[in-house]
Amino acid sequence: MKAGLSKVRTNLFATICSILISAVSIHEADAKKILLAKDGKALHSIVVSKDAGERVKASAQTLADYLGRITGGTFVVATGDGSRGIAVGLHDGFPHTGAGTALSPETISRADDFLLRSHANGLYVIGTTPVSVGHAVWTLLHYLGHRQFFPGPTWEVVPSEPNLPIAIDQVIHPDYLFATMFHSMGNFSPEGNKEINRWLERNRMVNSRDWGFGHVYQELPKEYPEVFEKHPEYWSLVNGKRAGAKLCLSNPGLRKLFVARSLKWLKEHPEVVVISAEPADGGAWCECRPCKALGSPSDRALGMANEIARAVDTAYPGVERYVGLLSYANHSPPPERVRAHPRVFMGFAQGFYFGQLIGMDLVDAWVARGVKQFGIYDYFSIYQWSHDMPGLPGVGALKRTARKIKDFHDRGAVQWTGEATNSWGPAGLGMYMAARCMWDKNQDVDELVDDFLTRCFGDAKAPMKTFYELINGDTAPLVSDDLVGRMYRSLDAARKQTKDPQVRARIRDLVLWTHYIELFRSYTADTGQTRQAAFERMIRYSYRMAPTHMIASRPLYYYYNGGMDPKTKIPAEAEFEIKEEENPWKSSEPITLDEIDTIVKRGIATNSIHHIEPVAFSDELVPATPLGLKGTRTPQVFSGAGGHRVFYTWVTERQQEVLFLVTAGTAIPAFRERGPAKIKMFFPADSDRVVAKGLAPPTGNPTGELTKVRLPASHTGLHRIEVDSRSYGRVDMQPPALFVEKWNSQSDVSTVSWFSAYFFVPTGTRYVGGYSPDAVGYLKDGSGNNVLAFTKPEFPGYFHVEVPPGQDGSAWQFFYCGKTPWLMTVPSFMARSPEELLIPEEVLKTELTARRNR
Repeated sequence: MKAGLSKVRTNLFATICSILISAVSIHEADAKKILLAKDGKALHSIVVSKDAGERVKASAQTLADYLGRITGGTFVVATGDGSRGIAVGLHDGFPHTGAGTALSPETISRADDFLLRSHANGLYVIGTTPVSVGHAVWTLLHYLGHRQFFPGPTWEVVPSEPNLPIAIDQVIHPDYLFATMFHSMGNFSPEGNKEINRWLERNRMVNSRDWGFGHVYQELPKEYPEVFEKHPEYWSLVNGKRAGAKLCLSNPGLRKLFVARSLKWLKEHPEVVVISAEPADGGAWCECRPCKALGSPSDRALGMANEIARAVDTAYPGVERYVGLLSYANHSPPPERVRAHPRVFMGFAQGFYFGQLIGMDLVDAWVARGVKQFGIYDYFSIYQWSHDMPGLPGVGALKRTARKIKDFHDRGAVQWTGEATNSWGPAGLGMYMAARCMWDKNQDVDELVDDFLTRCFGDAKAPMKTFYELINGDTAPLVSDDLVGRMYRSLDAARKQTKDPQVRARIRDLVLWTHYIELFRSYTADTGQTRQAAFERMIRYSYRMAPTHMIASRPLYYYYNGGMDPKTKIPAEAEFEIKEEENPWKSSEPITLDEIDTIVKRGIATNSIHHIEPVAFSDELVPATPLGLKGTRTPQVFSGAGGHRVFYTWVTERQQEVLFLVTAGTAIPAFRERGPAKIKMFFPADSDRVVAKGLAPPTGNPTGELTKVRLPASHTGLHRIEVDSRSYGRVDMQPPALFVEKWNSQSDVSTVSWFSAYFFVPTGTRYVGGYSPDAVGYLKDGSGNNVLAFTKPEFPGYFHVEVPPGQDGSAWQFFYCGKTPWLMTVPSFMARSPEELLIPEEVLKTELTARRNR
């Protein structure tokens, strides 16, 4: 058993080393240059072996078809020994060529490797498995200029090259041994789902072996109903009853059944590399005394996985077979008692964390408990979270996603599963980019984006570059009339710059997505009697544009039909399950060019763009005390829903400490387990020098008494305080402390209750401009007059308020707002009272000069 284990570990180590080898096995400079076609005529046949399987033959025919489309020539598929022509096949299909010796078919973790090698008489396109032969074909076509950026023929790029030279010598091995994504609920039409599957295949997001796994506890009762009927004690005990989706893991009979079921599954599914031991979704962990004695949910789940792993180790000595378990929800924290068997394969879900650790820290903690191999389960684009708004899907942040893929691989991850919905408007470029990065973690994102813009939009590249910059999640775009207006204007400019019908079709798809954004915002902003009608327009439109794949039309319809918005209703005759022929809300009538023209014209006319000129201010803050500002201290402390927050305070000469008041936590026990709020104080304020640290333990009530955190202070002047918390919390300092929080577009501040806060409007300011993410509250000038109500329909959005005479040089107030706005034309530093304000030093100097000159 130990010898077998050693071999498994060696194979995985060899796999990771081979990534480095593959990086230097590209000898294109030394490769033989050949012509595949000349003047539109094929110079080589496509060759398959006499015993080639159907999948390999299909890949060969695909290559022949596409080479014909690219060159205009006719490429014939013939049987041969591979010595001449374009040999497409398995590693052992052309034995006398020796091409297959570059591959390692006996190693499961090398199953997706393939060879592309030009030689004097042709080209080898050789895979380890039938699936990797397909990878080889699509990689070759990519090399020749073919792209399938998004699903469907509209987003396919097939170049035209009558002369087709190539010089290549590569053994290609994916950085992630198992890299895939799936699109939850797919599309309404069978053809739409085929287009998604073709995209996955063409972008190498299918695999030779099955490394994927998910929730499985709930499958045992389905597969063995008679056993569970006879043994109800196998169910978890919850509130005194045996029920729920979880299992009683302390029961020896249940454990024996689980092990037997796992071995049976592996025997019946030889393509499976990882057998799941992942608990069912949700809570309901068994409350019986023996189960509690096993420890935390993580200890219990890992203990069960270990038992299966021991059985797998015995049944498959020296063979790459693993037992899958996710770090997810209640069992996301590392175990306290149990160490992982070497056959346990951990998957780290990038969400639904419980406990104090997330990200790489969580990976490190599980590795410290014995985990030898692991993968990542990421949430690329989930409609219920993002509603397909620009910048909101996780994968829409291009560089952040690429960096995460690389960083986890560098830490040792070998598997990546991306969960998504069919949301190619906001997330398409990100999903394409992620697919490339999972094969090559060192992909240059800027180069990928440039290739996408160049090949997709041609002479309309410049305005489309602007469009994709607007929606890039890396820049945290603010969904507003301004953003939608700029999107429409970029699309309109692109339409005017090209006559290419394929390019115009792609722009059309993005116009349709932009109009969906309008309809969604209109519906969600409507709180009156017309909300239902606006909702119906949005649902009808989303179904009609489903063939474009721009939005997740099917999940959208499904979740709203299930009550995602209790203020609206889909009538019985239009419910999700009712087919189009009988459903008055479903119509596949194509959207006409006249409709597109109208959408663009109206979109530009009704979505004005702001003309706010941002003013830059330094973070070199000083007390505003010399200005003699007065006002009533607001009753609300700074509250937020966790994250990273930045405060500033001024330490006086006689002050020996900073008394920081913090609370963290919530009444939800799982959130209390997220750990304390972590406080760091920096001096100088613009440095990384930490001069004091503190912790605020989580409490059961985030609105309860504040914890006093004493931070020793040995320097006078401005200090920066950073608070990191994974739960709801509040922050304050007792007067007469000078204390502000910085709010801007990059601030990680999300309030959890109504708030009011003061900020300073310098003398000479013509208008106060900024952005409000919520439609609640008011803006008051220095005299306490309401100058703007955020309850207007244009919010969330930008605001532009002229400064009334005599109201500059004073403290203004956000009054009873719901979410934190930020300011673009005045310093965006917020305080509970004017007396507590800190303002940029240059502002104070200018203000004092202006007052002296009045």
